[in-house]
Amino acid sequence: MKRKRKTQKINSTRFSDYFKLGKSQAELDFVDIPLQTDISLFVDPYALSIENDLWFIECNNLVVDYFQLVINSIKAKELQTAKVLLSNLHEPNDTHLGLSRGKPSGRGVGSVQAGAIYNQLKDSKAALTGKLQDLSDCELLIPGISNDKISDITINIIRSKLVEYTETQCEL
Repeated sequence: MKRKRKTQKINSTRFSDYFKLGKSQAELDFVDIPLQTDISLFVDPYALSIENDLWFIECNNLVVDYFQLVINSIKAKELQTAKVLLSNLHEPNDTHLGLSRGKPSGRGVGSVQAGAIYNQLKDSKAALTGKLQDLSDCELLIPGISNDKISDITINIIRSKLVEYTETQCEL
């Protein structure tokens, strides 16, 4: 029996429409996200590391420090600390960045994947010798970690800076 595919009309209201900003994407200093779905864009920690703007430098420092804390916990065999750090990186549905179709409902890094990441890093010579220093390198080393997951992790780590930026933009 052939199933009928459900099609769902997605409301295309964007952030700028909802807040009646009266500006196009080209006039905005941020991504004009759709409010009912994700947009297939990602936050790349490498991109944060190559910018010279203070905001990007601060974001990069947060990512580097967080990842180093994870690596240091693994080196010190502090399983619980590393797992807690990794399991607090759930899907940031409020940013509307990612691969969800329809209402944002991604999973981010849950406790099972946090354990898998921990095990991969724990067994990685690159992590233990200090050669693995960038979060973005995890995409190459850990099965199931893609640009979407790296973005989710990065967004969670820099969330306070994103909130600060959003508040600044709302004051303009």
